[in-house]
Amino acid sequence: MREIKNTLIWLKEVNQIYFLFISLIATYLVSIPSIFMDGNEVLNYNVDITFKFFSLLVFFGPLLETFVFQFLIYEFLKFLNIRNKIVVVIISSVLFSITHVINNIGDLNHYFSNGIIFMTVYLISIDRKENSPFLNTFIIHFLRNLIAVLGRIFFY
Repeated sequence: MREIKNTLIWLKEVNQIYFLFISLIATYLVSIPSIFMDGNEVLNYNVDITFKFFSLLVFFGPLLETFVFQFLIYEFLKFLNIRNKIVVVIISSVLFSITHVINNIGDLNHYFSNGIIFMTVYLISIDRKENSPFLNTFIIHFLRNLIAVLGRIFFY
């Protein structure tokens, strides 16, 4: 537990670019267990990538999801005077993952883990007081989806 606290303290102090890069890498590292789960829709979906689908998945999806699952949930829980960061992260991650696993419960770990990273980035960005927590979280989510979609286009 002490290592986690020290890591979170370090992330509050590290350069902005490193912070975003490390957060992006973390979204992939926490997804590794999902690769080995049966019925993993994350790697096995078969969809033709149109511009409309690309823009929805890469830009509008992360924009809307950052607004709903980080900004609104944080503000609503703050309004309810729920300020325990672990509770905030868990609530946000559960709601984020539930909306993503409608077709495949096997992806729950993947989305829950990414939900943890996204809300943690949001909360650390608030503590850093450097840039917009919304923008930081959106950038990580956007880049994660962009890399995934480009990988799908070029390697599948």
